[in-house]
Amino acid sequence: MTPLEILNVALKREEEAYDFYEEMIKKHNSSAIEDILTKLKDSEYKHRKIIEDKISEIRSQ
Repeated sequence: MTPLEILNVALKREEEAYDFYEEMIKKHNSSAIEDILTKLKDSEYKHRKIIEDKISEIRSQ
């Protein structure tokens, strides 16, 4: 796999994890669980942005 292919796979997994946490937030009424899931979801968003930036960097080379 090329670096770009690896990053695209990683990006897809980050998006799936983000979607998973978002769905779990909707299904739980516990504020403690919701807080944890929100932090995890936010973390996945940050990871996604890092990967998107790297993809852009590679494509611009």
